[in-house]
Amino acid sequence: MNWLDPLKLTLATFYIAYAVANTHGPFHVFAGIRERWPLGGLTSCLVCLSPWVAALLAVLFAVGAGIVVDVLAVSGAAVLLWRYTGGNYVSN
Repeated sequence: MNWLDPLKLTLATFYIAYAVANTHGPFHVFAGIRERWPLGGLTSCLVCLSPWVAALLAVLFAVGAGIVVDVLAVSGAAVLLWRYTGGNYVSN
């Protein structure tokens, strides 16, 4: 593991946790997850969801699916940059 791997895992965790907790997702997948399996609010709280997502991504990374983590990390960085520059997701 090099110095960049924890950063990639962090950004990928942010992206998945943010997307599940705050967006509808493609074909309203994430909204459906929040409605069908609220898990005591876990699926609608980025802070509550992130340790579980981080654990899943760490396993994926360990078994050699680093490309998945890389793609999610780039998406996470894009969302952070978008939010930093004033972007705000508005649910329709």
